[in-house]
Amino acid sequence: MLSLIVAKSENGVIGSSLKEGLLWNLKDDLKLFKKHTLGKSVIMGNTTFKTLKTNLPSRTCYVLSKRPFRVPVLHENQYATNDLDFAITSSLKENKEAVIIGGREVYSLALSKYKIDKLYITTVQAYLEGDILFPEIDLNNYDLVKEKAFPKNERNEFPFIFREYKLKN
Repeated sequence: MLSLIVAKSENGVIGSSLKEGLLWNLKDDLKLFKKHTLGKSVIMGNTTFKTLKTNLPSRTCYVLSKRPFRVPVLHENQYATNDLDFAITSSLKENKEAVIIGGREVYSLALSKYKIDKLYITTVQAYLEGDILFPEIDLNNYDLVKEKAFPKNERNEFPFIFREYKLKN
């Protein structure tokens, strides 16, 4: 099963070339990210990998890069490649579910080439400035499986809604 997980603002912003890392502080969403990626293979671009600042324990990580030999290896279950097909094929041999975790180029490529079976989408209920946008997805091809709203509080800088979608048969 191939999945995709993303957190985006109401206006589709997932990042900014002017600021490294997340544009929001949502501890409850980070717990959801962990829940939906732990024990699975994750596939990400090199820029996303650089913003992590640490490895992702208990996950097999595939880092896509135009120059994979320059990607530092942080742990034994990390692989660098310039081939999304290889990353997905290898991921699915190791785990029942592989999860695309970003960034924009990897999302765009995966959505244009592959059938994404599951979507985990966090919508931050704010309009934020940024120049890195999440690509459009036709949600008419998916059934909403789960939806949960989280309030703004001491753990979450903004309110947000987490939705899980499954590809229609």
